[in-house]
Amino acid sequence: MAGLFLLSRRLFRGLLLRSTCTPTYAIRAFITTTIYATRSSFNIESFVHPTLTANEHQRGTRLGIDSWADTNCAGKHAYVEEFVVGKFVTAGGFSASLGTIPDLPIANVLYAYDADDSKTYIIECNNSIYLGDRMDDSLMNPIQAEESDVRVDTRPKRYYSDPHAQTISFPCGTVIPVEYDGALPFIPIRRPTADEIHICPRLIMSAKFPWDPSIPGGNFSQPRTVFSTSSSIIDSVQDDPIGSSLMSLHLLSAVQSTSVLHPHEDTFKSLQAMNSYKSKESISPEELARLLKIGLKTAQRTLQATTSKFIRTTGALSRRFKTDKAQLRYKQLSRIFGKFYCDYLKVNATSICGYKGGVIYTNGLGFYKFLPCENETSETTGRTLRYFLHVIGLPYSLHSDNHGNFKDGLFKRLMRKFGVYQTFTEPHSPWQNRAEPARYAYTPLVFLL
Repeated sequence: MAGLFLLSRRLFRGLLLRSTCTPTYAIRAFITTTIYATRSSFNIESFVHPTLTANEHQRGTRLGIDSWADTNCAGKHAYVEEFVVGKFVTAGGFSASLGTIPDLPIANVLYAYDADDSKTYIIECNNSIYLGDRMDDSLMNPIQAEESDVRVDTRPKRYYSDPHAQTISFPCGTVIPVEYDGALPFIPIRRPTADEIHICPRLIMSAKFPWDPSIPGGNFSQPRTVFSTSSSIIDSVQDDPIGSSLMSLHLLSAVQSTSVLHPHEDTFKSLQAMNSYKSKESISPEELARLLKIGLKTAQRTLQATTSKFIRTTGALSRRFKTDKAQLRYKQLSRIFGKFYCDYLKVNATSICGYKGGVIYTNGLGFYKFLPCENETSETTGRTLRYFLHVIGLPYSLHSDNHGNFKDGLFKRLMRKFGVYQTFTEPHSPWQNRAEPARYAYTPLVFLL
């Protein structure tokens, strides 16, 4: 049996147009149909592993983790333990103009992983598409791994306090940390030696049971199918801030045990009655005169001008504004430490990166931030303010001099957009801007940026 796989543009171009190896951790493989093949031009009996130099064997490669893929893919550094007899696939590109790669075998492969404690493990990835020397890196499918009770958690540690974040946990208790190359997770691997295969402990990443991603849910066990069905039904219900949890309990119980969950009466308890007061729609001249402490005739003239039969006809004196979502996306600095000062620093020399100056931000209490820019315009200084708001946060107020780059253009639009109170230095008033003495301490930094 063989499957037709849809590979990414980056991988497929490397397979068809290049003779060198191509990184594989960016593979996107989606099965589209199933093809039955009785024979193939690939000769399993005469198979020989691709030759690795001493540097390649020592340097190793990567086993990428791709949640978009549906099948493991083995590259040049994989050690083939055995081929799945009579099972081949044809790899086709995302476009018919790229052609196809036929007769790719399915193999059970091994990788060597060197842990930080100098202990070597053999990672066993079964049911992998073997591409051989067509690519350098390899790829693992987390769905196949989870079917073998292997927990693959690619959440970055810096965003989550969960000890399982950025790890791969095996049923035997072994935990392997996951590394990142930008946004691409992987684990470093290499081709194992013959002695390591027989001596080192094995970690089964994917089992040997038949894997066919063309069958929706065909590879899942019954509990996982029930949980998946429950989750899909619950996700289809529109969110309700009051009864969403109760609705989830009803649906989850109905799917798993075919019974309806009725909450007990003791679950609800009355704490306090809620009263609603309606504002007065009319007011008499006497009441208005008493409230505002004005004369009766003045109150009558006021009501005649602003009301009809003593009922308000003008707009409300208060207005309820919508929440500015931009304020919610950035950190709000406190009013005590959130008053900042900024000043532009200009030098006669040009830095290595082409900067001719920069903007210093300080709160006058020991915090300094120098952001270089190309020139002294509102556009370039505005970009430094955008970076400051995104990385440091939204200050309560920002003080600067009266230069045009702080009063116009992008700098002014950002101040208005985020609601930062802006003040300027008054003429003939020294020491109002605390960023001016700080600029002298940061003069040497410009030449290093």
